[in-house]
Order: sequence, then structure tokens, then C-alpha cells
Amino acid sequence: MRLKISALIAASACFIPSALADCGPEHQQTLVNKLYELQAPGAVIDAGELHTFLQTEHAKCPDDYQGTAFSVYLAGVAVSHEKLPSKKLEHINTAFSLLRQASDTYDSQMKPFAYKDQTGADKTMWAWATARDTLSRVILPHMVVLAEAGTVEPSLTGGEPAVCPYGKTPRLADESEGNFWVKLLQTSGFFGTAGLGNTDDRADYDRKLAIYDGRVGIAQNRLAALAAASSPIDWSKRGR
Repeated sequence: MRLKISALIAASACFIPSALADCGPEHQQTLVNKLYELQAPGAVIDAGELHTFLQTEHAKCPDDYQGTAFSVYLAGVAVSHEKLPSKKLEHINTAFSLLRQASDTYDSQMKPFAYKDQTGADKTMWAWATARDTLSRVILPHMVVLAEAGTVEPSLTGGEPAVCPYGKTPRLADESEGNFWVKLLQTSGFFGTAGLGNTDDRADYDRKLAIYDGRVGIAQNRLAALAAASSPIDWSKRGR
């Protein structure tokens, strides 16, 4: 299984247009200030409002790599706080879109972006590292939980991904996703030994085995779908 996953990771970049411009520090500070607002004592996080904020801000500066990468983190906050499954999936796809855009506007010569914290002190942040961490720790786990509860992103059942999160130069984000699936299957694979214990123990074994089998299936489907999306010809043959 791991070998199959590794083979698919390398082919998971999706072809999308590149962008060039950069809005700069003022936009990035606006996003950081939003995070401080969300972290304030007693703050009530409205996932829908946050999602709208991110869409609005991104429309102002769609090619600001630093701001877009940090927005992935804020999108993760929206995903974590959304209660409605359909809306949560919408937020996940927004995070994927932002990740894809950040990947295409990545500049290897760029330094961490500078911002001021709540005290006015100068700070810096590696926005891309934050985006990749959000992908593996928040976005993908919520996508799996949603799927197991019945709200399924199309690529998990073998369809075309609703949003391909990886551009021509995914900058290790695709590797982060591949590692996520490997670790998920590793941690899901510890479910005891069949035939031992009482009826409840055997039922628990069967339940955990079914979860594992399901996750193997969605991992295979997801990575195969991303690999197929690396070539626009693959999907055009399906009449899209």
C-alpha cells in the first residue's frame, strides 16, 4: 500500500494558470489582525463570516503569495468551527483553492513576511510552512471525518477532485498530503487480533477493521484522482 501511495504522490500536481503580482504587507497585516480578533478572549467564531472575509480579502489581492498562504490557516479555522457538513466541505474546498494559488505564486527567494503583533512588536512568519501544516493537521482530517459521516469530496470515491490543491510546483504540499495518508493508515491499522476475547471485543475488531478498509479505499481513490488531474487530457476525455 505504501509503495502505491508513494508512486502516486509524485504525480499529484495539477495544471493551473500561474499568477504574478503581490499586494504586500498591508494586506498581510489585515489577515494577521483577523487572527488576533478570532483569538481574543470571549470571541465567537462564525465560520460563515470568516469564509466570506477570506473570499473578500483574497479577491483584493489574489496574487499575494504570502497573504494567500496565511489565508489557508484562517480557512482551517473556518473548517474547524463549521457545524454544517455541506458548509464545512465548502470551506475545505476554499482552503484547497487558496493552497493551490499560493503554490503557483511561491517565490523561493522570498523571505518570511513581516507583521506587527498585538503589542506593536515586529514579527515574521513562514506562511507557506503554516499552510502546509494546516493542510495535514486540519483540512485533510476534517475531509476524512466528513466522508465517513456521509459528506464525500468526489475524489475520495474515484471522481475528479472538486478543487485540485496542487499546481505545477506544489512545493512539498503534495508530499504533505501523501504523508498524511500514510500516517492515517498506520494509525488506523492497530485493531487487535480476531478471534480473541468476548463478543464485544470481536465486534470492536470488526468495526476497526471496517474503518481501516474504508480509509485504504479513500486514500487510493484520492491519490489516483490527484494523479489523473495532473494531466488536463485525462479529464477532458470524460467529456468535461
